[in-house]
Amino acid sequence: MNNSNASPLAVAAVSARLERLPVSGFHRRFIALISLGGWFDFFDIFMMAYLGAALQKSGFMTRDEFGLTLAAGFVGMFFGTVLFGMGSDRFGRRTAFIFMLLIYSLFTLLGQQFSF
Repeated sequence: MNNSNASPLAVAAVSARLERLPVSGFHRRFIALISLGGWFDFFDIFMMAYLGAALQKSGFMTRDEFGLTLAAGFVGMFFGTVLFGMGSDRFGRRTAFIFMLLIYSLFTLLGQQFSF
């Protein structure tokens, strides 16, 4: 969609119409799903900061090994972003997001079950 030909009045009218629409169950569910995905994502990142200190103190990992573990996580995030970005273009954002959230949740639970 090219908005370069749209007049400022038309854009303002559409914007005003969107602002007047009531918040519905769709919007609440959408916000809940995005919030849940964000919570898991931030939990995963911040959890590693606390685990790193404990793993190093217990002698389970050296500082260099922990650095490689963190780097592997961010490399995985990069490739996941590219892969699921292309998937969202092909299958739709909602389908890709739900699929990604299910995969992430499954592996998070499996990682907890098989902890050493």
